[in-house]
Amino acid sequence: MITISGGHFGPRTGAHDLIDEGTENIKVAKEVTALLRASGITTNYIEDNVSKSAKQNIPWLIAMHNKTDREIDVSIHFNSSVGTHSKGIGTETLVYSDKNKVIAQKITDAIANASGLKNRGVKIRTDLGLLKGTNKPCYLIEVCFVNDTVDVALYHRDFDKICRAIANELAKAVGKSLMSSVTISTVEDKKARTMAINSPSLNDILNGILNSKGQREIIVNYAIGEGAHKSWLDKLNDRTITNDEILALAAMSIVNLNK
Repeated sequence: MITISGGHFGPRTGAHDLIDEGTENIKVAKEVTALLRASGITTNYIEDNVSKSAKQNIPWLIAMHNKTDREIDVSIHFNSSVGTHSKGIGTETLVYSDKNKVIAQKITDAIANASGLKNRGVKIRTDLGLLKGTNKPCYLIEVCFVNDTVDVALYHRDFDKICRAIANELAKAVGKSLMSSVTISTVEDKKARTMAINSPSLNDILNGILNSKGQREIIVNYAIGEGAHKSWLDKLNDRTITNDEILALAAMSIVNLNK
């Protein structure tokens, strides 16, 4: 129903300044995919670990997108300009033609409203390979500028809100809706499951914790202080840690605290 890829082909293959586009593309693409899959929305995830150059990358991504069964294509990117700035440059979505402009604007609006990033609207780009080559409506999302301190700070602060905003608009674009309930799921998980919590208030509390990068970080750092391996922080930062693992680390910390 939806196919998502991160632009470029790994770290330092796209724009890089305060943050690295190739790295952040993957983080956002994985998180958005997980949110969509957790809501039962068929989502294909593509990551280019094959290409050795930009010349290889674009044709590979086009071919992989066009092989999938889907209604829309999505490519996650981060923008850049000359120099390093502290003015707040913003977010935008690129499309091939006016036909896709309405949904693209909704995506940009959602990101801006969720994070405070400046809304740069929609840009028509007929020169970009992926937008030209895919045979379904394609939305190339430029989350923010890697060379602007304001943009990067807002992106880090509201990573979860931004990903949920993107996922929510993509779900709407294919006639679905994003679930708000707590679901244990990552891009790699094949079996997503919903927690059986009968208390609405407890469910809301847990949902708030697991959907907050800051609170997940508190749990992981506390667990490391209680003896967990430091590699858990790496898993948190590269978005591969699961909610099951977060809860296990929290339980371990409580048990160790009371020994």
